[in-house]
Amino acid sequence: MELTRNLVRDQRYQNSENKIYRAIEEVITERSSDKITVSGICRLAKIRRSTFYRHFSGIEEAIAAHLEHTIDELQRALSRIMERASFEMLFYLIFTHFARHHKLYARLLDNWDFSYFHQIALTLKQVVIERWLEIQPKLTQNAQEQLFDVFTFRLIQELKAWQSIDEMIEDKIPTHARRLTNQIERLPRRQFDVSLSAIF
Repeated sequence: MELTRNLVRDQRYQNSENKIYRAIEEVITERSSDKITVSGICRLAKIRRSTFYRHFSGIEEAIAAHLEHTIDELQRALSRIMERASFEMLFYLIFTHFARHHKLYARLLDNWDFSYFHQIALTLKQVVIERWLEIQPKLTQNAQEQLFDVFTFRLIQELKAWQSIDEMIEDKIPTHARRLTNQIERLPRRQFDVSLSAIF
């Protein structure tokens, strides 16, 4: 009986947290974070202020938690398919996720906040380097790190290209995934005795 009560309590806690996240995503694209209020979030989420404060100490903490939650969602999805997936499949998943949360990510790109995109890239680091070693087994450690810097840059560049689009067109996602795949698969075949600025 006690276990059941705890499970119900945990489920209610998770449900209210998800409501807060949905409310944040709804308003964060329409106004700056200093204009977002606890009262406004509670009104949209249809929860009490006391419920909000059981989860977060304030708006900034709630926004940061929502961004981490969104990235975690993508990282979990990637980890499930990473070992057996092609580059194209991985990029398709990333772009589909980006489309689902387009306005949120566009807000980050608009503010030149790339830290969350670096997290996405780091999730893929091991599998990306393993695929490159299949293409070019003699890649040095230094070349691998340089390649990964280029990969991260290209991924952010591709996402930033969509920044001005109000609604991403989902049937264009395979095209973007193929284009980035072609770029990334060619990278190990290039010479890396030149500076990264020359590659960019």
